[in-house]
Amino acid sequence: MNTQYRVVPGYWVQHDTLEVTGWVLRSRLEFARAHGGDERLQRVLQALDEKERSIWTSIDINAWYDVRQIEPFERELARQLGLDEETAYIRMGEFSADRAFHPERGHYRRFLGQPPEVFLKLAAKWQNEYYNTGLTEYYPTGVTSCMIRTRYIPYTTRPNCLSNLGFFRRSIEILGGQKVEAEERRCVAHDDEWCEFHFAWQSG
Repeated sequence: MNTQYRVVPGYWVQHDTLEVTGWVLRSRLEFARAHGGDERLQRVLQALDEKERSIWTSIDINAWYDVRQIEPFERELARQLGLDEETAYIRMGEFSADRAFHPERGHYRRFLGQPPEVFLKLAAKWQNEYYNTGLTEYYPTGVTSCMIRTRYIPYTTRPNCLSNLGFFRRSIEILGGQKVEAEERRCVAHDDEWCEFHFAWQSG
């Protein structure tokens, strides 16, 4: 696929890899511990080869990690949980949302009580800070519906995209959205030019 890159000042620069910050890896570790404790986490780590395992034993939250490097852990964790991969990855994103909106410790707790669209507009912009390249944008498609699109990325993984889908869907629920519909319509992993989510909900 020959993606055409265009520089967007203030947002990103072109890279040949798609990397996430160590915060994402930290969330995956916490998800594993929350679903089986350290025992399950150790089983997941032992199933990886030495190079794959080393990433998870010395995480630097300020460092950048290729999404392909963390995928073996995510896939093995899904297997250990006895879940199909799609369900497991979505739940990883939902877990991140629950932590982010925790009423006492969550760094997004200030949005509690506000309409989902207020958060989603900002969250799409902030997502650019968790990746080394690409541009994520929010587009309202109705009073209680929107599209979130990520462009200009060299590749992605299914854990990356499906966990994002789960994060945004669960965020809408936490902020009072009811009967939330979440749909992935495009994905770079499926040879589309960009990744695209659509969400719709009813007001509480």
